[in-house]
Amino acid sequence: MNKLPSLIGMVLLLEICVALSCNAQHPVTGRWEGEADCRGAKLHILLDVSAEANGLRATVGAPDDFVSDILVTTIRYAAPNIHLEKQAGDRLIVFDGTLSGNAMTGTMSAGEITAAIRLVRVGDVPSAPYQQQEVQFQNGDQVLHGTLFASSKEQRPAIVVIHSSHQPDRQDLRPIANLFARQGIATLIYDKRDLGADQTQPHRYSLRDLAGDALAAVQFLKSRAEINPSQIGILGISEGGWVAPIAASQSKDIAFVITISAPVTSWAETNLYANETSLRAGGFSAEELREALAALRSEDAYVRNHDSDAEALQLLLDHSQQQRWASATNLDVRVPSAADISSWVRWRDLDLDPTKYWERVTAPVLAIYGDLDDRTPVKTSVARLEHALKQAGNKDVKIAVFPGAGHEITLPAGQRPDTKGKWDWPRLAPGYLQTLMDWTLKRAVVPPVSRDKK
Repeated sequence: MNKLPSLIGMVLLLEICVALSCNAQHPVTGRWEGEADCRGAKLHILLDVSAEANGLRATVGAPDDFVSDILVTTIRYAAPNIHLEKQAGDRLIVFDGTLSGNAMTGTMSAGEITAAIRLVRVGDVPSAPYQQQEVQFQNGDQVLHGTLFASSKEQRPAIVVIHSSHQPDRQDLRPIANLFARQGIATLIYDKRDLGADQTQPHRYSLRDLAGDALAAVQFLKSRAEINPSQIGILGISEGGWVAPIAASQSKDIAFVITISAPVTSWAETNLYANETSLRAGGFSAEELREALAALRSEDAYVRNHDSDAEALQLLLDHSQQQRWASATNLDVRVPSAADISSWVRWRDLDLDPTKYWERVTAPVLAIYGDLDDRTPVKTSVARLEHALKQAGNKDVKIAVFPGAGHEITLPAGQRPDTKGKWDWPRLAPGYLQTLMDWTLKRAVVPPVSRDKK
């Protein structure tokens, strides 16, 4: 539903291992620093390219926003031309450039954004102030593969990061792991259980399945000598914000809970809100809006009542697909089957009430939102979260809502109030990362001698 990739979407996880025959003297290896210029707005960027046994590895970052270690998914080099690609949600980010000694120039395109890029090689790729270890753990028969970021062997606090709905690959979580690991907080990211599934199709898991995976990750960290077992927290992003309270309500081993853009509404409520904001943004009329939402509610009602009239619903779906608003919604083309209803998260958790879980969460909670979120109903979620945590008797709660920010806590690209009418890149909301790190470091105490510098 996003019109443009956010800064985190654009500069979030560009890691590449492309099978190219290369060595340490490859013309593109090293640290490249420079800027992307779009309509006079400058974005400071870093590109790190290193040679590994099976090819090149490249990561991109925006240091001004403390975002780094993003995965480039394709790289091609045929002297003097270089081509890089990164898939960010439904947008493909492409860079085509030319190499001339220690300078790289070219053009980047990302949806409606086109920017001139100029980079200069400033040296070798610096080593990270932490180690990365490939690990695996189990939740029942489900084997989960992950990466543990930790800066030393001494005991330290840790965080388990829980995916959003469209982040099956752990690589898209590397920037946030890098952020915490640089502050001395070990971070575990892992591949979602539906990795390899078609992400354009409905997801076949339940939120409780994902909560079980997160709890298995916590137990895995407890078994590690370098982790302080009393200081393991969880961080849920978007859909992960549904998962986090389910996990935290079932375990006393979770020391703190962080959520980013967490819906405190059911799947049905959240879906109606997201469809409504999409239709409004698309300029559809009040009558079209009413008709579209009524069709979505009818499909939900059918799923709740298995003896409903499938033929009547199919006629409604057929009629709806003829309307111009249909492509702006996620209304199904056909009636959900019994197998769909029993396997798709949309139907399995249609009316799951997050407040019932939040009411049992007594660990410290930080909840972060953007007030212009077009996917999570923020006002409703904040009100319900405050009430639920009060019911839990939880007195260590911080809810931060950042003005002008969307679902990914970024200010959108374009002309914003803070730019005085000039076009600008998407930017992380001012104070977002400071709030996140300050709050976390007060609850996940890092030994002073081991705190890593940025």
